[in-house]
Amino acid sequence: MCAFRCAHLRGRSSDEAIAANKVDFLKAVDVIKMEDCVLGQFEGYLADETVPEGSKCPTYAAVSLAVNNDRWKGVPMMITAGKGLSERTCTVEATLKPGLGYKSLLFRIQPDPGLWLIGPDGSTEVPFMEALGDSTGVFDYERILFDGARGSKTLMIGAEELREAWRIFTPLLDQIDTEQPDPVLHEFQTVVPPGVTDLAKKLGMNFNAMANAQVAGAKL
Repeated sequence: MCAFRCAHLRGRSSDEAIAANKVDFLKAVDVIKMEDCVLGQFEGYLADETVPEGSKCPTYAAVSLAVNNDRWKGVPMMITAGKGLSERTCTVEATLKPGLGYKSLLFRIQPDPGLWLIGPDGSTEVPFMEALGDSTGVFDYERILFDGARGSKTLMIGAEELREAWRIFTPLLDQIDTEQPDPVLHEFQTVVPPGVTDLAKKLGMNFNAMANAQVAGAKL
């Protein structure tokens, strides 16, 4: 989703152009290191009888991305994902430059899909436009199948895109598997685990817990 929103189409919007530009974006992303992430685990996870005793498997992760291309170089990005949080959301948020009257632009996939402007207080949402039609009532894999039936490949991931994604994440995943670092424990249904806000501040970002993926200072 991050690649989909950050890809530069350069005036082209065909399925092939979108796929190629997502790959171009991913090729510009540096490999993620351990110091670029926060790993969490919600309290009660180990009580699940299917979970191995003493497991350090993370149930939450926040990672920062460094993108080295003309459009995004120097713009901090952070992706967060997890379970056992306070709500189920999927969003991409871009913090706007000062003086525009709004704090950020929020693209929400679920719930209530659409495009919103966030007010200066960080909580007021002003509808910008409907990003996804709600007449079909489908989301996630259902929407991919729906688009596939229409012949659209926009939301589908190609082999080259997948290879680039694994290039970015595999070294970190291997290090986690080898070193077994202790995840930060947090309460079940917390809004944001400890350490995530500190990671955001280190990047120069004001973390907004409403967003699962946030881009600060985007060149909009």
